Amino acid sequence: MLLFLWLTSSCSSKEAYPMELVEADSAYMQGNHERGDYLLAAYSLNMQDMSEEITNYYKLIELEQAYMHGKLSDKYYDRADSLCVYYQNSNSRNYAKALLIMADICSTYNDYPTAIECVLKARSIAEQIHNGRLLCLIYRNLGDLYFDQRMLEECKLPYQQYFQQAIANGDTLRMAYGAQRMAIVHSIDSNIDSITFYYQLSIELGKSLSQKDDIVPVALSNLCDVYIQTEQFDKAQELMPHDNPFYDWNWAYWHYGQNHVDSAVYYFQKLLGRNKWQGEVDDLKILAELEELRGNMKASIDYYRLLDEAKDSLKAQQKQAETQQVEARYNYERIKAERDRLEQRNKEQQRFIILLLMMVSIVGSAAWMVWHTLRQRRRANEARWQLVEKEKELELTRQQADEPQRQREALLLELKGTAVYQRLKSPNPAVEKRVSEQEWQDLATRLDDIYDHMSTRLRSLAKFSDTELRICYLLKLGVPPTDMAEILFKSKAAVTMARQRMFRKLTGRSARAEQFDHLLEELCP
Repeated sequence: MLLFLWLTSSCSSKEAYPMELVEADSAYMQGNHERGDYLLAAYSLNMQDMSEEITNYYKLIELEQAYMHGKLSDKYYDRADSLCVYYQNSNSRNYAKALLIMADICSTYNDYPTAIECVLKARSIAEQIHNGRLLCLIYRNLGDLYFDQRMLEECKLPYQQYFQQAIANGDTLRMAYGAQRMAIVHSIDSNIDSITFYYQLSIELGKSLSQKDDIVPVALSNLCDVYIQTEQFDKAQELMPHDNPFYDWNWAYWHYGQNHVDSAVYYFQKLLGRNKWQGEVDDLKILAELEELRGNMKASIDYYRLLDEAKDSLKAQQKQAETQQVEARYNYERIKAERDRLEQRNKEQQRFIILLLMMVSIVGSAAWMVWHTLRQRRRANEARWQLVEKEKELELTRQQADEPQRQREALLLELKGTAVYQRLKSPNPAVEKRVSEQEWQDLATRLDDIYDHMSTRLRSLAKFSDTELRICYLLKLGVPPTDMAEILFKSKAAVTMARQRMFRKLTGRSARAEQFDHLLEELCP
């Protein structure tokens, strides 16, 4: 029944979208990027006044276009974040897609923990709604995130799932790309025959596609590299074109492997400045050795000098990469532990419900025991109330002796009696928690009175925006981050980033959001 209602709501929601947007979305998911671009451009030319739902769907398809073309960056973060919030409780498919886009954005500035967390959420949703094409992209992104962090064992399963899902979808484009990633999987295990098979498969599949220029050269170059490393030089020579600079790297090692010194020098010189630091180090080392073999000592010394400089740059880069990898591993384990904790909590809640039902069945027999116990405790309660009254008298004496503290408590009590405080602290999700500008001003004035000009002191320490100060106010009120996001019309992740940013403004260091909460408590006790 629930599945039927979900399908009905999904279909009715999709019918409300303009046909050009729906077809563009479908084209991108099928890998037909040219048609998707055409349909999106056609719709953009004829746009009219749109509802909020259609506007957000249009924004999602625009981000999907940038995602498919590999053009996402951190400038799209706010838009993706707002779409995640919008679709979280309204459209599972679009929410999963927004999460996938958010993950890709986070990976552009190396925030791998957040990226992995978003992809895992998207995967869970896509598996629940059985969306094969979306799952295919999710598996690929998850594998790429692990591979980019050199977490080689972790990337194997997502890559295998990516390829298998592409086959299940009948998606030739993703099968071609997936075959290249299957070659990576077998490269980790040094299985030469399987590596060769999957690169050949990628080439054959890519030849029939309009994107063959993006697929075939990469697979062909990698296949030639396998042949060269296994000293199958004749097979490599048959595949490598002479007039394509893309294969200069293959020709360099092909000549080097067969001791063709002059030709190897020619191709390695062409490679200088085209590779990353590790490739540059390897190329300079080989050139220095080759020039030494040719008796050209001056050129050899020059290359050794450049090699030392490249090694220094490589060491700095490797040190940074190692640090990022350790941090990524730690955060990955933390995310995994959190997921396991949530699963365990769900199981405990189920056990609790069963136990509660069992207790209801015996509550009748326990009623008499409760009544008897209450009668015995009545006299003890009377004595306890007398003690409480004496404690109240002592408390009043202490309050009179400590007038400033009493005034603060009175102001705090007055604050708790305000309508805005009760709305913000209400556990009822149906309560409207919107705060007006006048209420924000009143809240700031009250908190300044309670915590000794809190706003002025914070602004004197760093340049805080109004939103950041409001987060500080909510923290002092004890409002949890999830409710802050609702009150401020932000996502929970945006609130977390704001707290991290404020800690950085105050200390010049990066830290978790919780450390800012502790710092705020120290600054405004």
